[in-house]
Amino acid sequence: MTDLKFYNNSEEIDNNEEVWKILIADDEEDVHTLTKAVLKNYIYKNKALQFISTYSGEETINAIKINNDIALILLDVIMEDDDTGLQVVKTIREDFNNHSIQIILRTGQPADMPESDVVMRYEINDYKEKTELTSKKLITSITTAIRTYENILALQESKKEFSSLYYDLKKLMVSFDKSVIASKVDENGKLIYVSQAFCEIFEYSSEELLGKTHDFLRHEKQDKIILTEVIKSYIERKSWKGELMYSTKGGHTFWANVHRFPEYDSNNEFVNFTNIFTNITHQKEVESLNYELNNLLSTFDKHVIASKTDKNGKILYISTAFYKLTGYKKNELLTHSHSMLSHKDTPREFYQDLWRTISSGKVWQGDIKDRKKNGDAFWLHTIITPEYDIRGDFLCYTAISQDITHQKYIEEANRKIEILNTEIEETQKEVVFRMGSIGESRSKETGMHVKRVAEYSKILAVYLGMSEKESELLKLASPMHDIGKVAIPDAILNKPGKYTPEEFEIMKTHAQIGYEMLNTSKRKILRVAAIVAHEHQEKYDGTGYPQGLKGEKIHIYGRITALADVFDALGSDRVYKKAWDDEKIFKFFNKERGKHFDPQLVDIFFNHLDEFLVVRDMFKDEF
Repeated sequence: MTDLKFYNNSEEIDNNEEVWKILIADDEEDVHTLTKAVLKNYIYKNKALQFISTYSGEETINAIKINNDIALILLDVIMEDDDTGLQVVKTIREDFNNHSIQIILRTGQPADMPESDVVMRYEINDYKEKTELTSKKLITSITTAIRTYENILALQESKKEFSSLYYDLKKLMVSFDKSVIASKVDENGKLIYVSQAFCEIFEYSSEELLGKTHDFLRHEKQDKIILTEVIKSYIERKSWKGELMYSTKGGHTFWANVHRFPEYDSNNEFVNFTNIFTNITHQKEVESLNYELNNLLSTFDKHVIASKTDKNGKILYISTAFYKLTGYKKNELLTHSHSMLSHKDTPREFYQDLWRTISSGKVWQGDIKDRKKNGDAFWLHTIITPEYDIRGDFLCYTAISQDITHQKYIEEANRKIEILNTEIEETQKEVVFRMGSIGESRSKETGMHVKRVAEYSKILAVYLGMSEKESELLKLASPMHDIGKVAIPDAILNKPGKYTPEEFEIMKTHAQIGYEMLNTSKRKILRVAAIVAHEHQEKYDGTGYPQGLKGEKIHIYGRITALADVFDALGSDRVYKKAWDDEKIFKFFNKERGKHFDPQLVDIFFNHLDEFLVVRDMFKDEF
């Protein structure tokens, strides 16, 4: 028993060390003392025992509730009641639904609880008389129980891995339906299944195809001799492979390399023919696709990337899927280590960490970059599990892998796309800003005006309670508020004096023009800009234009941009006026609170005036 070790009496077990938890449930203190003395130096797989002592059924149940990793219970049958131990067993198995913990019943009165009756009625692992459990037998029973517990945990982990594999296979079948041109026909040749790819290539719906034969898809120029071979394979229920010519619903010619084979159930009864079509209309290079299809229909060995190695890493077994993936022959890999597949990009520390993990008896999981025989790189998501026999002796390391090469390529492509999208987004922002500047530059206003209006608009939006995302969107859109000015004649736009009534009516049309230029766009930023362009000349008291909206009927984007635009315009030189000083501007804002401007926005303006002034100083006009 190479896994069993005993420390000397002078050695102490580190409390932080991994242990096997053993619960001793007995109402006699001597039983606890004696059991612990016998097992004091017990070691299994480098793990000592940690004892938990309870003296009643209630204490035992509470201890199990707070310790979900107990390996074994040495359980007295009779404690506070004659059947306390049996009730504890029932609670563990039925109420807690715990079937992994090992239970050894111990009794001092075997006549009261016959062994055959207890073993048949209760889910226990052993039933011993206290006098029967000598030191040697106790150690044997403990070892057997821990191994059983360990095997149960390993089985549960295997079930999880199998569920993951089953999920991957289901995804593979969904992918198969979408990407592989396939059909199934019954013994009469009628279609009982067509894949999505089949429908797409033939341009028919599944409803139009099911119940019919392949004959109505045949091309009129199809070689009749080959059709005879196909019919013969149906009759003899044999596989057939060859090239056939079809016509799609739209009249297009479709050449396919067809692989037809019979399928049988577990009783070797014929079920149907499966047909796999490889599109060779524009190319004849079908070897790669045939390889993939054969893998799809082959055994576990051909589907799963798997290997086993000894404790030194020498390959004992490698699956067909694995060695074909690498480009090596099986005999070129067997008895060698995985290091011959190591990619130069993978650092030595990566493999050192991997070996530290599995050599300590733990499972390792991660992504490994390897190298094929021809030098091409490939990626595997791998789970490596140490395996032991029933005695706890090491058997091998088992590795189950999933080829994630394409996923890694997609991740890299997505990263590049994300960078490109960021560049596109920044370009869109720049275009919007410069479009806004065009409207301002025609009226001899600088691009700094739209920049300041944008910053002022965001300040107001943030303190009004808008989200960061919406505030930023308004900041990006607000430079477009005067885009409609591109349609206003220069003579009016840059007139130094007061407008005539006719000129003012023309000038007022810039709000409607800007709206009509932008509102048909599906881009969110331009739709916001359309609102800003349309309503930034509206006034809170309803005296603005072009719609004469009043109060909160004016969109908040329009109310915000109106205040930001006027503040900057009053503080800047224009062809028709000189810049106002701050005192005059502030007096005007107080006067127009609730008239021109939303009173809440005016209050925000004055409460955070220092931030507006910082923006104004930061983006001064350059002459």
